[in-house]
Amino acid sequence: MNKHETFVREELKSILQPDEQIEALAILFTYKKRSSQPEYFFYTCATGTRLVLLQTEMGFVGVKRENQGVTEIPFSEIAEISIGRSLAAHSIDLTLKSGEKKTYMINKRKKELPDTKQFIDILQRLHGQTVAA
Repeated sequence: MNKHETFVREELKSILQPDEQIEALAILFTYKKRSSQPEYFFYTCATGTRLVLLQTEMGFVGVKRENQGVTEIPFSEIAEISIGRSLAAHSIDLTLKSGEKKTYMINKRKKELPDTKQFIDILQRLHGQTVAA
């Protein structure tokens, strides 16, 4: 377990329910409007029922290990997940049942957290299980 994973798991102890399991961890980010510069970074945890995003920021040599705020998105509130694929950074477009759209990016080449490469597949599987239930 590296320093990023240790940090995220420690932060999640006070957020997750006792029976809630971590299914996947990855770092997601968003872009500034009309820009190719990243704006916000998130340590992201997928559980069997929701996404938990811990907002952080980019430091001098990488993503900082600090929690600047928590966002929770229950899978039951997600109507659709669409994936845009490119060579490095893929987009994860969430359409919520309220009509709101959220777009996050994931750089599958980054390896700060163990599930980065398969995060999209795990996310789609977990959402599919929620929809089917």
